[in-house]
Amino acid sequence: MKKIFKFAIISSAFLLFASSLCSCFGLFGGGNNNNDNDSSKIGELTITADKNSVAVGDYVELNYNYTGSTYSLEDLEYFVTIGKTSTRLSSGVASFEYEVQNGDNLSFWAKMCNHNYNHDDNKGDLISNILTVSVHYLINNEEDLKNISGSDKIFYLNNDINMGLLSSWEPIETFNGELYGNGYKISGLKLSIKSKDNVGLISVLNGKISNLVIDNVNISGSGSANNVGAIVGTNNGEISDCRVSGSISSEYSNNVGGLIGLSNSTKIFNNVNDATITSYKNVGGIVGKVTISAASESFKYNTNNGYISGFTYVGGIAGLVDSVRPSTSGYNYVYFTDNINNGKITSSGDYAGGIAGS
Repeated sequence: MKKIFKFAIISSAFLLFASSLCSCFGLFGGGNNNNDNDSSKIGELTITADKNSVAVGDYVELNYNYTGSTYSLEDLEYFVTIGKTSTRLSSGVASFEYEVQNGDNLSFWAKMCNHNYNHDDNKGDLISNILTVSVHYLINNEEDLKNISGSDKIFYLNNDINMGLLSSWEPIETFNGELYGNGYKISGLKLSIKSKDNVGLISVLNGKISNLVIDNVNISGSGSANNVGAIVGTNNGEISDCRVSGSISSEYSNNVGGLIGLSNSTKIFNNVNDATITSYKNVGGIVGKVTISAASESFKYNTNNGYISGFTYVGGIAGLVDSVRPSTSGYNYVYFTDNINNGKITSSGDYAGGIAGS
């Protein structure tokens, strides 16, 4: 049974380097039974796939188009390349259906290779375009979500996930891949603030999260944990087009934000916070504290609609924007623009601002 695929296909017309392979499988020489170099007779070979997205466990159907008279269908071979390894899939068939078995990226290609004559390395086999396929895993429930811990693969939500029945969520320790909300949302996330830093759906992000919605989050506690956010505790990657609603309350924590607690990257854009946030120091609607350590990064188009309160360094977008000067001469700069605060900001101490506390 065919299922829904999630993949992005990019087609480019270039030769695959396969000289280490043997016979028709790998040699680019040979394949012309009349020794005629007339390009109109040799023609052009292209392949297509029936879908533009793919997930593990589903199928891709390959088809070909050949213009020319030198080769025939019996000369057609389909290949897949995973990493540095190429495998022949079929020979002499017009179409081929490939089952995706893991999350490694795939490259499909084909060649016309005349099997009736010896190869001549002075003449090239006819090589098709290459279809590069990005493969995704699907997340259907909270167990699937837990299993992304430590992964560098690509994941898509495939359902709304309701965590309201869980007493508390144990944060995913690290995530190095890419996570896409895909039009679905996570609701009812509960997190308890104790003494361990980096509280969020994910503790530490080294990858990318996009289009993720976390609705009606509840993060609370009187512990001393720092770096608290609904999506990630500490961000070293990229977060875009995400949205959070609910409540985050921590009496003694530093670096508390609606989406991100502490960010060592400023690749944060097009996000929205609707949550109410109350904490002690470095409190922001999007991020508690952001450190600028590289030039020319972007922090823009973010919006806060929530009520943000704290003791010191309180801001609608960021509580504290900190810059670390590089070891070489020069300055760090960041495009911190087009961010909007619509929420009420209060500080019982000092350093409060509509966009940033400081």
